[in-house]
Amino acid sequence: MPDHAGPHEGLAVVQTNGEQTVLCERCRDGLQNTTIVRHLDDQRTGVVVVGLPGAGKSTAGEILVDELDGFELETGDIVREGACDHFDVASTEALSSDELGDYSTMRRDVDGGDYVAHDVIKRLEATDAFPDQPAVVIGMRDTEALVALELWFHTLEVVWVHAPFDERLDRLQSRGRQDESDFGQEDLIRRDGRESMWGTPEWAFWADAKVWNGHSPEMLEQRVRAVASRFTFSSRPEFNARTESSERMARMEGHDEA
Repeated sequence: MPDHAGPHEGLAVVQTNGEQTVLCERCRDGLQNTTIVRHLDDQRTGVVVVGLPGAGKSTAGEILVDELDGFELETGDIVREGACDHFDVASTEALSSDELGDYSTMRRDVDGGDYVAHDVIKRLEATDAFPDQPAVVIGMRDTEALVALELWFHTLEVVWVHAPFDERLDRLQSRGRQDESDFGQEDLIRRDGRESMWGTPEWAFWADAKVWNGHSPEMLEQRVRAVASRFTFSSRPEFNARTESSERMARMEGHDEA
């Protein structure tokens, strides 16, 4: 590995032949097959809000945006827009649940399980408010996407929102989407199963905090604001994706439960 005397400026997380490490700009000079994952002086901060359908992710996300003075990015909107283009549908309201599921499956097969993360990153790079304000990303579903975002963000917090089955079903039936107008128990069981296949429930084990949404809206707001108050978004002098992931997995037995 190249070495030199003097200050190590321009630190970045780089990937070479599948291995990641932190190198300065001069140390990277001349290396072959090296990709910069992100620069350490890039203060990208964000929160990912995850959970099963109808858990209350959007509501929790809106509270986080207010509490953190951030901005919101709905992954569901990004996927629905892509599905509209793919099926040549005039509006997202006209999409069926099957079309949306087929599009998501196709994108995973073609672009990999982290395709939504890369779509999110493109949106963030084109957003004027970022990185000055933290991004609140709502509705990620794939474990692979978490890894991709973990590498790209400087600091990323993951919040898992969960709620009883019957309450989730009521929310889906009442939110007015065309593909959910006749939504029933079997439909939700099928959708839960599909998202389980994608890895959504695994996010509960990776989360920095879990929020129970089984009482009143006021209680949800109180819990989400309490979680947000613990997010410091402090700078980390070094970053190692493997260590970061190991630390998350080590928390599987002891999450913060707001």
